[in-house]
Amino acid sequence: MPVASRRGGYLSLIAHNPAAEVMKKAILNKDPDSALAAIGNSQEYSGLIQTDYTVILTNSWRIG
Repeated sequence: MPVASRRGGYLSLIAHNPAAEVMKKAILNKDPDSALAAIGNSQEYSGLIQTDYTVILTNSWRIG
């Protein structure tokens, strides 16, 4: 999958574990309904960096 960025721009890659997000919602947040709704979602929110992000699952990256 090609990744495009403006010259001089930044690209952030965050290792994401979709299964862990679902388990966190179900167990730590005690919210099984939210966990069920999160299965297969490509949009998430990170409280750590305080922004929405898109999950892209791929087994190959090509830059350029």
